Amino acid sequence: MESLLNTISHASPLQSQSLLRIVLITVLLMLGGCSSAFHKPTVTATVCPAVPTKTVLPLPVAINQLKVTWVVVVPEDQPGVVWIALTPKQYENLAKNYSEIIRWTKESAAQLEYYHE
Repeated sequence: MESLLNTISHASPLQSQSLLRIVLITVLLMLGGCSSAFHKPTVTATVCPAVPTKTVLPLPVAINQLKVTWVVVVPEDQPGVVWIALTPKQYENLAKNYSEIIRWTKESAAQLEYYHE
């Protein structure tokens, strides 16, 4: 700034007026350029309705039934009495079959609850 003032003070009156005009025009252009930076752009927004997504849950795992063989025993000395027997392994298979049925029922109920909401 000081060098500019020295140049203007040592110049002829015609040159100093020209330099002063150039400086003023430059300052005005700089200020005018800054004011255009604050122009707010117009924004238009369109609202689209949300499309619900359809979630498909996997089917419950199929029930795996183990073989159970029932043995019916009818005692000859006791008429009208019938005994049903299982081996320990078959009884274990029967318990596993019931737990599979309960598991499948719970999974199906959870899916129904999900689709109900």
